[in-house]
Amino acid sequence: MKNWFIIKAGTDYEDINSALIEVNEILWKTCIFFIIVIIALVIGYLNLKDTVTVNVEMPSTIYQSKDLTIRRGLNWADASYYDVWGRYLADEMTNFEAGDIAHKYAILQKMMRPSLAIKKDAQIQEFVKNIVTNKIKQTFTIMQASEPQELEKNKFRLIYNGISQISIGTKTMPKKECHFAVDLKIYDDGVLYVEDFGTNCLQ
Repeated sequence: MKNWFIIKAGTDYEDINSALIEVNEILWKTCIFFIIVIIALVIGYLNLKDTVTVNVEMPSTIYQSKDLTIRRGLNWADASYYDVWGRYLADEMTNFEAGDIAHKYAILQKMMRPSLAIKKDAQIQEFVKNIVTNKIKQTFTIMQASEPQELEKNKFRLIYNGISQISIGTKTMPKKECHFAVDLKIYDDGVLYVEDFGTNCLQ
């Protein structure tokens, strides 16, 4: 008849029991170590969460309704964010007179990448000179904003159609329909840049 159960006793039993106790101690110490590590990570995360600040740059004036909701990440944003900036630039760059045109377009250039600002400088200075020399004043009322067009990843084109009223010196020109367009892009560093702009209001 086979022996189904073998009961060890004496020295063999004591050796096995000691080994099990040692293994259990190691497991307990390991568990306690990981618990301490987890607690430390949680505390570190909570402290980091309280100290990290994310700055989202917004224009000085927002022309949308009060219930506007935007989504902005480190190097991306939804269409509403681009529209906020697009409307701001459309209003600033199309409502001008000889006395403030240079300041307004200096702000626009600061929003460009340095390499692009240099390329556009001659064109902008010529435009500003024309406004100042001829004492041109323009008011522009946005009537319709086209849906933001995503040209590529994180780059949108904003077009604002409206009515322009121009005066040259003391002469007031007839009102005309025209538009202002601007391309905006958020780069990997999270900075929003003006990539291009244009208007047909003075043509």
